[in-house]
Amino acid sequence: MFCGLCEDGAKLLLRARTTRLLTVCYSSILLSLPALAAQAQQVLVVNPALPTAADELQIFLSVEHCSFHVSSAIQGNTIYLYPDTSRPCPSLPFPNPGLVTSVKLGPLSAGSYALTVVTDGQTTDSRVLFVQEPRTQLSLLQGRFAVSATFTSPDGTPRDAHAVQLGDASGYLWFFDKSDVELTVKMVSGFLINRRYWVFVSSATDVPFTLSIVDTWLCTPPTPSCPKRTYQGAAGSNRNFIDTSSFAYD
Repeated sequence: MFCGLCEDGAKLLLRARTTRLLTVCYSSILLSLPALAAQAQQVLVVNPALPTAADELQIFLSVEHCSFHVSSAIQGNTIYLYPDTSRPCPSLPFPNPGLVTSVKLGPLSAGSYALTVVTDGQTTDSRVLFVQEPRTQLSLLQGRFAVSATFTSPDGTPRDAHAVQLGDASGYLWFFDKSDVELTVKMVSGFLINRRYWVFVSSATDVPFTLSIVDTWLCTPPTPSCPKRTYQGAAGSNRNFIDTSSFAYD
């Protein structure tokens, strides 16, 4: 009997201590929420994601205190964004989901920028922003292959497609609207299989186009006699390409 009472008492004591510990932990979490919110990411989206010097930028921010008005200043290669936190805001239910606003900038000169959010005199978020020169050509696989395209506009005029480099091996081209991707190009080495470079072209258009890939390493500067591959899409049709024998691995 005595041992049973001791065992029950020990269980009650352990349960009480556990409850007290959980209460302390929960209180600590609640107290730390404002600090965590202050450290949360504020720059949510930069549109376009890969801007050029010809683009206007729209930057979406997560803000507090209904600070929808955001002023900006550019000093050298640093872009400062200042959310106005002085305006009153209705109370929001817990947990506060945050509010989203945006600010427009640019066009900016090509280069690297530090995008910095300053709230009430404190830096609350920052990230790096890269702005490219507008281009009509992709430079793939360490600059060896020059990729470009022309298309025919509705009035019958031939035009150059705009190019956006995604990485060393891939990129895309747009015709009429920079937010509308028309052609995606990827090149990889097939050396271990057939000693050739492989080309993958994904088309999302029925506008007539001619895509050209030139091997610039075998003739510098590039001339009409350089090794070249051409891929064409006819009007009213959508055509993709997988070419596993495009260029020899020299």
